[in-house]
Amino acid sequence: MCDYHFHNAAVILKVLFPTKCVCFQASVDEGSTGVVVNLTVDDRDDPATGAWRSVYSIINGDPNQSFEIHTNPDNNEGMLSVVKPLDYENTMFHTLLIKVENEDSLVPGVVYGPSSTATVYISVQDVNEGPVFFPDPLMVTKWENIPAGSFVAILNATDPDYLQVQSIRFSVLRDPAGWLSVNPVKGSVNTTGTLDRESPHVHNNRYSALFIASDNDYVPSL
Repeated sequence: MCDYHFHNAAVILKVLFPTKCVCFQASVDEGSTGVVVNLTVDDRDDPATGAWRSVYSIINGDPNQSFEIHTNPDNNEGMLSVVKPLDYENTMFHTLLIKVENEDSLVPGVVYGPSSTATVYISVQDVNEGPVFFPDPLMVTKWENIPAGSFVAILNATDPDYLQVQSIRFSVLRDPAGWLSVNPVKGSVNTTGTLDRESPHVHNNRYSALFIASDNDYVPSL
């Protein structure tokens, strides 16, 4: 008869979730700022503890520091915000890599990683932008009493929406003495009356007029 000896051995299994890509998507109008997306995490530690509270950081994709991310203390979500207005004509898409880790350090000896990452894809939406004058203001010196119809200046303006085919038109917004006119296409300014240095509209030998440049988008921008 044989004697059998048995020894007990405890086998401990730790189940890990499979690694997968965590991705978020958002869109933002160019020129705007504010929160664009909230990132959610699944942390099963006791709420309101340092082991539960998450700390977010942007680790790639933001060379101009146009974005910031902060933790919402109420729900532990990461609030990703635009802090510098984005330009559609410069970059239409942004891809950010976000890291999240606990506020407290991990307990020594654990086998899982101390942080997780997520990718955020942000598309910038085009917004019609108004033409920009250069220089602004435009300073011109002319003698008084020059004849009506005399040339005064050429207005110059560029449209930031250079990816669109749009034309610029000029008009007079404010001309207190009614002395000036502008060619709507060429932007050339001419006198329509006699310039008078003693006019009540002239201050310190200066007369000010205001002009508008607008594009021909279906929603014109000034």
